[in-house]
Amino acid sequence: MIRRGDTWSRRAFLALGGAACLPGQEPYLDKRSTQLEYDGPGRERGEKRGVEVVRIGFFGPNEAAHPRAGSIWMGAMLALEDANRSGGYRGKPFELVERWSDDVWRSGASAVVRLAYTDEVWAILGGIDGATTHLAEQVVTKALLPLVDPVSTDQTVNHANIPWMFSCAPGDPAIATYLAGQLPEGDFTVVAGTDHDSRNLAKEFLKAAALQRRLPAQRHDIGSGPLQLPALAGAACVILAPSAETAAVMAAAPEGMKLLAGPAARSRVFSSGRHVVTPRLHTVDNARIQRLVSRFGRPADDFSLLAYDAAQFVVEAIREAGLNRALIRDRLAPHFGPRGRRIQEVSS
Repeated sequence: MIRRGDTWSRRAFLALGGAACLPGQEPYLDKRSTQLEYDGPGRERGEKRGVEVVRIGFFGPNEAAHPRAGSIWMGAMLALEDANRSGGYRGKPFELVERWSDDVWRSGASAVVRLAYTDEVWAILGGIDGATTHLAEQVVTKALLPLVDPVSTDQTVNHANIPWMFSCAPGDPAIATYLAGQLPEGDFTVVAGTDHDSRNLAKEFLKAAALQRRLPAQRHDIGSGPLQLPALAGAACVILAPSAETAAVMAAAPEGMKLLAGPAARSRVFSSGRHVVTPRLHTVDNARIQRLVSRFGRPADDFSLLAYDAAQFVVEAIREAGLNRALIRDRLAPHFGPRGRRIQEVSS
């Protein structure tokens, strides 16, 4: 029923059937549980001929020493080297083509455009976090090009229902639920970063804690500048911030306080002498970690393993589908959940 005073948007919502699903009723279509399909053109073109090098794009920096994303590049590069040692694609080598700009909001989108249209890659690995993945997603949905996101835990990158978008890492809701389940009895404090990924994880954590009827006694938001915090109190501190800020907060926390942290504490650049409870983003694979360290001479981490998986998914999809973007997308889809995110257990 449309009432006097309804806004235009509410009237449109009601007219489109928004009020049709009442409590206890099943929705006509729930996109959250429906496997995304691509029904457009592309498959009928068959395989492209005359290709001598099979290029896979990487939206990130191409150096192992890069402080934010070097470990991600290492994982992707090792996977392609392994693929070439096992024959490449019908004897043709795979090549990782990197495009990046540290000024990502000025020229990041153009880097992805060059991968899609100039470099003519068959899929893109990237970005290096939630914000850059959102940026890349906007390009591939127009280019009709598979994007495999290795490391972003921001679940909203999968909410646009784009069938070309796939994510390897656990989503923030799963991470938040795990952390909320590790809270001890008593008061706790939340310290959150102001960057995109930290804000999203903090929002999901507060929802997960509320479901357990837990609310923080204190919440503090911190930027990347000098740390300014009041004295932390309570039985636990939940730190949802980038690696450097997470380590700084831990150093400021009193002895005896239980420390919990988000995925940043899984990064190779994270360093703290304190014990921290943090979810594992990938199953233990010490042999592959050692191979990465031996090959590149730099530490590896969970993000390296996720990037290796992402590149391996793309390689196998190309080998099965041939050089056709739409068919490659079709071979990738079964490895991921209904919204294009791989379903994984989150544990210590």
